[in-house]
Amino acid sequence: MSRRPIPIPSDATAKATHVHRAPLPEPQPQAPTAAAALPQRYTPVRLSRRTVLRGGMSAGVAAVLGAHYLNRPAGPGELDLSAFGANSVGPSCLIEGDFVSTDHHNLEAVLYRDGALHHVWGLPGPSGMEWRAGQILPAFASGPGSLIRSDFGSTPHKNFEVVLWSGNELWHWFHDNSNVDLPWQQAQLISSKATGPASLIQSDFGSGAHKNFEVVVLEGSNLVHYFHDNSNVDLPWTRGQTITTRATGPGCLIQSDFGSGAHKNFEVVVLEGSNLVHYFHDNSNVDLPWTRGQTITTRATGPGSIIQGYSGAAHKNFEVVVPEGNTLVHYWHDNSNVDLPWSRGQTVSVATTGPGCIAKSSFGPGGPGNYEILVQELTKSVIHYWHHNVDVALPWWRNGFHVPGFAEDWADSPLLASTVKVAQLTGEWDRQRNAATLSRTASRFGVTGTDLGQSFLYEGRICFLFGDTEVDGEIRDDGDAAKTLDSIAFTSDTSVGPDGITLEFNRASPQVPDIDQGAFCVPTDGLEAGNPATGPGWLIQSDFTYNDSHNFELVMLQGSNLVHWWRDATPNSGWRRGQTITTRATGSGCIIQSSFGSGEHGNFEVVVLEGKNLVHYWHDNANVNSPWRRGQTITGNATGPGCIIQSNFGSDEHGDFEVVVLEGTNLVHYWHDNSDVSQRWLRGHIITSRASGPGCIIQSDLGSSEHGNFEVVVREGNALMHYWHDNSNVALPWRAGQTITTRATGGACIIQSDLGPGAYGNFEVVVQEGKRLAHYWHDNSNVNMPWRAGQTISTRATAGGCIVQSDYRSGEHGNFEVLVLEDSRVMHYWHDNADVALPWQGPHPVNRASMYVYFTSDHVGDPGTEATSMGRSILARSNDGGNSFSPPLYTMSTDKFINLSIQVVRNADFPGLPQRSGDGILLWGSGGYRRSNVYLAHIPLESIEQRCAMRFYTGTNASGQPQWSGEEAHAAPLFLSGSIGELCVRWNPFLHRFILMYNGDNPGNILEHQSPTPWGRWSEAQNIFDYPSALGHYMHDPKLDDGLSDPGREDIGGGAYGPYIIAPFTTPNPDGTTTMFFVLSTWNPYNTMLMKTTIALRPEGHRGAAILQPTVPPSPGPSPSPSPSPSPNPGGC
Repeated sequence: MSRRPIPIPSDATAKATHVHRAPLPEPQPQAPTAAAALPQRYTPVRLSRRTVLRGGMSAGVAAVLGAHYLNRPAGPGELDLSAFGANSVGPSCLIEGDFVSTDHHNLEAVLYRDGALHHVWGLPGPSGMEWRAGQILPAFASGPGSLIRSDFGSTPHKNFEVVLWSGNELWHWFHDNSNVDLPWQQAQLISSKATGPASLIQSDFGSGAHKNFEVVVLEGSNLVHYFHDNSNVDLPWTRGQTITTRATGPGCLIQSDFGSGAHKNFEVVVLEGSNLVHYFHDNSNVDLPWTRGQTITTRATGPGSIIQGYSGAAHKNFEVVVPEGNTLVHYWHDNSNVDLPWSRGQTVSVATTGPGCIAKSSFGPGGPGNYEILVQELTKSVIHYWHHNVDVALPWWRNGFHVPGFAEDWADSPLLASTVKVAQLTGEWDRQRNAATLSRTASRFGVTGTDLGQSFLYEGRICFLFGDTEVDGEIRDDGDAAKTLDSIAFTSDTSVGPDGITLEFNRASPQVPDIDQGAFCVPTDGLEAGNPATGPGWLIQSDFTYNDSHNFELVMLQGSNLVHWWRDATPNSGWRRGQTITTRATGSGCIIQSSFGSGEHGNFEVVVLEGKNLVHYWHDNANVNSPWRRGQTITGNATGPGCIIQSNFGSDEHGDFEVVVLEGTNLVHYWHDNSDVSQRWLRGHIITSRASGPGCIIQSDLGSSEHGNFEVVVREGNALMHYWHDNSNVALPWRAGQTITTRATGGACIIQSDLGPGAYGNFEVVVQEGKRLAHYWHDNSNVNMPWRAGQTISTRATAGGCIVQSDYRSGEHGNFEVLVLEDSRVMHYWHDNADVALPWQGPHPVNRASMYVYFTSDHVGDPGTEATSMGRSILARSNDGGNSFSPPLYTMSTDKFINLSIQVVRNADFPGLPQRSGDGILLWGSGGYRRSNVYLAHIPLESIEQRCAMRFYTGTNASGQPQWSGEEAHAAPLFLSGSIGELCVRWNPFLHRFILMYNGDNPGNILEHQSPTPWGRWSEAQNIFDYPSALGHYMHDPKLDDGLSDPGREDIGGGAYGPYIIAPFTTPNPDGTTTMFFVLSTWNPYNTMLMKTTIALRPEGHRGAAILQPTVPPSPGPSPSPSPSPSPNPGGC
């Protein structure tokens, strides 16, 4: 199965406590405000309540600390924190305690909100850490606190100790954990000069039973060390040394395993402008000064948090997290050599708006424990991330369970009730309706369950890309069931009926060679593009076989390319694009299979027009992957295409090649003696000097000699003439035969078939007559018999056709197979010759429009949990309607564009795109699965196969104009989210807005945004999905016997994800709103629903957290296809 659902937000419904494969905690009320929580007798000291609530410090203090960490009006290029007050997370606010709820200890944290410190704790659950609200410390706080578990306490549960910053005072608080209901108690004042949060540890110093407390606290631009001798709790705190006088943010303190004496070193990281700097103190002598170590990063926009981790030999590594713009970045230092530089690790969060705190825990699937992080995101959220250290390459995982009181506000659409299920789209049986689905996908196609369903127009129908597909193994068998391969389906419906729409599935899964297509590796979006024919095709049946049937081979003109296509007898197979023979073609080609070659399949031989040259190309079929080779030029006077055959003339087994080619009004015969391939081509007779189009030649068995006759058809004006040559004497002239038709307007093709009453069978001709491709035949039992008109094959012909007699069908005469150009498509028709009165069948397009699809691949699962991610995205092309795909054309992304939604636009409609004319493709992408923002890229439609033509949106300049870069690393988020899952963006022509829909968790449910331009400003998120109307109705509620569950999954709740808009079904309403239809996945039942909703125009402009990028974004490494410097018109790179 494809994906897990997102957690149901706690206030979504009282009935549905969770849908995350396991129950979530009961909905938590929002924590009371500080004013309600504090004792009535409490009055803030020295600072007015207004000042405290707006950051808890004077303007002078704020100026020292800077707007990146504390709250003052942001200057140019600075992060505006005015939306959410001071930071919630302190550099050392998170620990693993000694309380046990399951097999592991709880996580404990203190977080700042609304002038108070809130104690929260994390309970390990089957699907993630479930956070609970504890007590609020009964004192006014000006910002984040620091928490430890000390060695004090009379029970197995030792005390919690907190340092609380209040105005200019730093206070020590503690909690006696012998009784969790006891209140927090205030201890001593540590500093009366505090201007920022502090960091607290318990060190190995101390002469008594209890070791000392150590604190570092910000006092203006000084970071100062204080300590407390815990041999006597009544002793005052002692001011130690100043660590740095250049601090612009708080520090984080640990005691490491370094040091030569009895007491190990202290290590501090502290913000100094945009530098995060490491300091240390050699504790072998307490009087030694602090030493400045290395700068960890020069791009810091907030304070750092440090621990000493699990990795390393004699000295374990240092691990640090620090905000850089809107990203929280992990750095580490290999302590085997203190002179080594710090290394940049992975990005933890991409929606950071404040500091993060890192801690070690005992969690994990074995081996070293986890790293746990709390980080401030968006306007008022605190999000938990973790990393399993069994493999450093694993990504950081995001916890979808909110910390109570620290999540974004809920925003339902006013039109929420309009979102309803129309019908179940896939599967056999709609359990809600107790009726068969309209498409009955199990009994008709073997598709029992699937998800996703992004859609786009392809060849006039709507194409759906479904994800991991469960099949019955009989009607459809994808081979390795463990792969959970995907599906492609189509509908020809032009509107949605009361029972939905009817789907037709491809019989085969869309498999891409050379990539991982197991679970979670899915198609994300696609488009139809190009692949037009610009000239007629030429068809043969070769001796390549599949299941005893021979392949078809053809050559087709596509622009200046002459392309080889082929088709085998695989059931439901389409035509497949082979190699390009030449890129210099100026006319159509002709192909035969000759007796040359080193293998059993001989050679293919082609003649093609290149300017005035008619050129011979050949392919050694001993290796189908070998390239085509250019042979000799036959003539330099050609004015039209040529036709080639291999005759039985000549002195050896390879006979001669014979060609007819137009030179002005002359149709000329050329030949090549194949006894010596180096011999030049020789000019033979002129067949006619009245030709007005190309000719076609065959060697028939009519005639008095072993060489039979040559037969040619050629247009002279509107007359299609038959010429023949008696090969008993090569010096004889060509003779004019009968006129076949006087209505010819295009080229013609002739063959000799085995139909007919005599020994010589019939001649069969196809010829263009206006828009009609007509079939004519001649009974060769009497050469004087007139030609007869057969059936009309096509009424949409735009060029001449080509005919062969194949070995298909069960009758002795096989089929006739015809190719004809209809506009930009070469169409295949066929006739069952078991009964000449049967009509022609078809058409089947040869050069179907190319289907380009982006797939995710390289799935990564987290050991021991259900967290999952996809490692990269790739682009693949199908030329047969999604039945088969090319190997990856390129890796699209391993970073910010893994899940994709795409839209083709006219570039001129959106001034500011990198290209001003032509058509372009907009790509909205997300990176880490359900832990990403939305990013934007653009590529010219004509350059879709060239990754180097991609340009990435990097933000707007001072005048609001969008900026673009060739480097994906520079891509900027369109707005901050941090939890983007499956996403879809489609243009709504009635609202004149791009509509973005996705599943997220903060805020949760199915979210919708709008924007008049591809980059924004995007409207606020609003939820358009009502869980109570779904759970127990068409999504399984595990607490109910609702009859909706898939068998054996009764304890697994349903969940909504993958809201994929079906753009062609969007309709306007009289009140100015629009009705939109979308596909929604429900997890249990594991299938998709057809939904509809009403969308109204909403104001643009996102009021959430501002976006701040580091001045020079760091590159995580080379992009998949490095691009040259940005260009406004990349063209073909």
